[in-house]
Amino acid sequence: MGTKGGQGYAVGSSWTRGQGWALYGFLLSYIHTGDERYLMASRRVASYFLSNLPESGLVPIDFRQPVDVDAEDSTAAAIASSALISLARLEDGRDREVHLSGAVRMLKALAGARLDLSLDTDYLLRGGSVAYDTGEWDMPIVYGDYYFVEALLKLEDKELQVW
Repeated sequence: MGTKGGQGYAVGSSWTRGQGWALYGFLLSYIHTGDERYLMASRRVASYFLSNLPESGLVPIDFRQPVDVDAEDSTAAAIASSALISLARLEDGRDREVHLSGAVRMLKALAGARLDLSLDTDYLLRGGSVAYDTGEWDMPIVYGDYYFVEALLKLEDKELQVW
């Protein structure tokens, strides 16, 4: 018997926010150290994330959750999108296009289905999740808003880099 890594579906599954943190974290480690092993790890996570991304561009809580469960995590999409844009800037050719188009696909999905610009809310994105097994699946999470805005700024070459 093992433990769930993060807040995903099950032992050995694939929690998407954890994947997003790995993608972003390995990339930051490369940027700050220049160690190519971190860049390679970030590329591998990016490839895995994008190969499991649903056609809708809306990211499930866990890539291994049952297909009939409609549970998403907008924070995972926002984190991964921001990281993919930064990774694309380090790439050229097909890799650059794949990473950038994956990020844009997720951002468009978030903007179309999860963005709330009403004046009576104090958040931007709905659809965040605490953890798969809590059932708390459609809630705002403040750092999801941060990474969403960070990604949009990166697309406009107005990067906000606090890390």
